Amino acid sequence: MDIPGVEYRRSLGLPDSPLNRNSAQGKAAQIERDIALELFDPTLERYWPKAEALPERLSTVELWEQFMQAQQAQGTSGQAISTKYRPMLANFGALAVTSSPPTMPAPLWSC
Repeated sequence: MDIPGVEYRRSLGLPDSPLNRNSAQGKAAQIERDIALELFDPTLERYWPKAEALPERLSTVELWEQFMQAQQAQGTSGQAISTKYRPMLANFGALAVTSSPPTMPAPLWSC
C-alpha cells in the first residue's frame, strides 16, 4: 500500500491458499476503504489487533513429559512408557532444546 511518503507492508501470517488469499484481499479492501474515507489508522491496530500473549515456551523434556502423560491417559501401559518413552528423556536433556510456540511473523512496515 502506498500513502505519499509512507510505505506499509504486513503479512497475515497465513499459508498461501485460495481461502487465505480471499482473507488478504478483504483486509486490503478494508484498508483501501478507510484510506478513501480518510479513516486510515497509521498504527495498523484497527487491521491487526494486538496479539494475545504467547504461550510459555516449554523445554523438549517438559514437552516429552506431557506426551508421556497423555500416552498413559490414553491407555499406554506403564511398562511401554518405561521402556519405550522414558529412555528418550536422557537424549532430550542432553540437547537442551526448547520448543517455539507458533508465532505471527514480525510486522513489516517502513516509514
